[in-house]
Amino acid sequence: MNQFEGYIWMAVLIALGVVAAGAWVYTWLARRALRSRQSTPENWPLFARLLVNTEESQVLQWLCKTFPQHQVSIKIPVIRFTRPLELDQGQNLYRLLNGVYCTFTVCASDGHVVGCADVMGRNGLASSNRQFKQALLTQCHIPYCILKPGSLPATAAIRSEFLGETAPTEPVFAPTGPALEHEPRAKRERELEEALLAEARLNLSTTLDRQRRHRDSGFLPLTPDSDSHAPAHAFKNNFEGSDFNNNYSLLTRAGKKILS
Repeated sequence: MNQFEGYIWMAVLIALGVVAAGAWVYTWLARRALRSRQSTPENWPLFARLLVNTEESQVLQWLCKTFPQHQVSIKIPVIRFTRPLELDQGQNLYRLLNGVYCTFTVCASDGHVVGCADVMGRNGLASSNRQFKQALLTQCHIPYCILKPGSLPATAAIRSEFLGETAPTEPVFAPTGPALEHEPRAKRERELEEALLAEARLNLSTTLDRQRRHRDSGFLPLTPDSDSHAPAHAFKNNFEGSDFNNNYSLLTRAGKKILS
């Protein structure tokens, strides 16, 4: 081996040493950066915020009143209350469903989910997102619905959807008793009195129209002197008052007989 070949081997060894040293330095810096990212900071760059906005808070209060014996949970991932049919599918399903959640989840006292609800915000709810959750929860036999803060459904309707309750029906026979019959009877008497008053007014109006047509045609009823306006006006007032009172009193007595 001559002197030139020795220089070549020396250069190769030096190059390999530099490469190895560079690789070691790079690995050390990468590990240091990773430890720095994973270390607990002294001052967290975070601040507290509400779990629900104004519209969601309105729906939350309504759900708590609608389901007083249940627990209403906020934004729980679906993966928390579902499980795969096959254990080997767990990791894949976890990656797919870890970020999927409903706005509210109604749970029984034993932790069993009875229904899920999403709140329709100002920007609406994507149809693909809604259809995805609808299909997913339907296969798990969990009711799912969309709630709008301005037009919430009836309490009996959502309880029937989530709990399977049937809406209460009106009894065939009304309860009896003096205290229970007093108010409906008074209401019926008041309604009848208003109806009789309207009937008396209608009869009076019909009578006046008939008298007016007779007067215009020249066939006047027996009245005081037609040339004297004051007596005629007085007669008209007396006629209206007596006719109205007579009609109203007759109709009132007939109505009271019907009620009794």
